[in-house]
Amino acid sequence: MDQNAKALHEATIVIDCLEISNWSETVFKNMRLGGLTAVNCTCSILENFRQTVKNLVWWQKAFNEYSDLIMPVHEISD
Repeated sequence: MDQNAKALHEATIVIDCLEISNWSETVFKNMRLGGLTAVNCTCSILENFRQTVKNLVWWQKAFNEYSDLIMPVHEISD
């Protein structure tokens, strides 16, 4: 990668506004390596209410387990 492009990317806030994935530690590490600052992670697509709640519980556990890689963002200062 061109050094100017690399420096620009490293200094820029990079947000993926719609990400659908099979979430895992590997995915979180790759996002970090790719230079993402923030990601809007889709928690439910076609799931029913019960499965959506299960997905949200999974995310709460993931925030604790992978706190070195991910965190919930609620406001600009986060």
